[in-house]
Amino acid sequence: MTFSGALHASKRLYVWMSLLSAMVAYGLYGGYVVITQGLSVTGMSNAVVWGIWIAADYSFISLSAGAFAVSALIYIFRMERFRAVGRLAVFIGLIGYSITMLTLVLDVGRPERFWYPLLYWNDSSVLLEVFWCISLYAAVLLTEFVPSIAESSRLGRSKALAKVTAGLRWAMPALATAGVVFSTLHQSSLGALYGVLVARPLWNTEMMPLLFLLSAIPAGLSMTVIASMLTSRFMKREVASREVLAGLGKLAGLSLILYIPVYLWNYYILSTGPTSAALSAALAGTPYSYAPLVLELALGAVAPAVIFLVPRLRRSGKALFFGAALVVVGLLADRWDTTIMGQLANDLPPLNYVRGSDIPVFGIHLAGYMPTWPEWVTVAGTVSLGLLLFTLGVRFLKVLPSKAAS
Repeated sequence: MTFSGALHASKRLYVWMSLLSAMVAYGLYGGYVVITQGLSVTGMSNAVVWGIWIAADYSFISLSAGAFAVSALIYIFRMERFRAVGRLAVFIGLIGYSITMLTLVLDVGRPERFWYPLLYWNDSSVLLEVFWCISLYAAVLLTEFVPSIAESSRLGRSKALAKVTAGLRWAMPALATAGVVFSTLHQSSLGALYGVLVARPLWNTEMMPLLFLLSAIPAGLSMTVIASMLTSRFMKREVASREVLAGLGKLAGLSLILYIPVYLWNYYILSTGPTSAALSAALAGTPYSYAPLVLELALGAVAPAVIFLVPRLRRSGKALFFGAALVVVGLLADRWDTTIMGQLANDLPPLNYVRGSDIPVFGIHLAGYMPTWPEWVTVAGTVSLGLLLFTLGVRFLKVLPSKAAS
């Protein structure tokens, strides 16, 4: 690269990081407003108690699933060709879980009590298992990322640190196995959080845990593909060969083939349940009457599955990127629809039983929810923070391979 080209690239990087930093600062201000004034500044209510923060958190965690999937491919299934994107996937996962925890600080309402589940166990709550698995998996991701930090600093010349990093490399298969266990448990348990709430007719199906797990795997792999391709373009170097990325796409396509029939079966359960007629009437005329089948299924699963499973298409860079982007959009729509739609169409009171009868009377009420500016800017701020950390990481840490693996 010529001097003028390097100077131009530096200016673009400066502008990019300045914009992200400004958005992070605005998000911090929004967080300050929430912390000091309480949840009354949000659009949530007694009818809609989970808002955009929860939808965003579930999206961040699901899009981070590439970390455990790629680590499993490398260290458990010994698919060495995916090592080129191994550290990048772990870095994405670490960022995703970090910004998830930051967003949860706002949503819990009492952030100073974040440590309570460590000591006060409610062993009948799904949230306890989710808390511990997310915490443990975040620790696994941080441990897996230590070699990237050590090799990027002068500390890497220390013999003691060299021994530690060598030991971590030896322990990577065990860490990857632990990561698969923790991630599988909490990805599915996030769906179970909805499924155990019997008062919500759109949530209480036995398919929710499986749906969340099966949708997270292709989303995480797709996010790794997108990050690799964008990084290659802006760093002016190939992160991974097209064959490696096409391989990730093929695995994502196979995962979608497992996901689609489960999604259809869950939709069948909802459409034939006792609340189906009332729900259809309540949701008619709203985006939720068609969004699940169009955004989540057709665009977010079926279309990318075709792209990923047709060899000619997945070997095309544009088609591969487009398919991965569709999966991410479908995942975001699914987490929003599941979280918000499940509360907008609800029973008030939740289950109004007729005295002396076991047959519930479902009076479906369509609630309303619109995120307020503090909710929007805090989510935008955490996303900007994630992009800022990713930019700094790929530039200054040993995240990328020395050369692209084929």
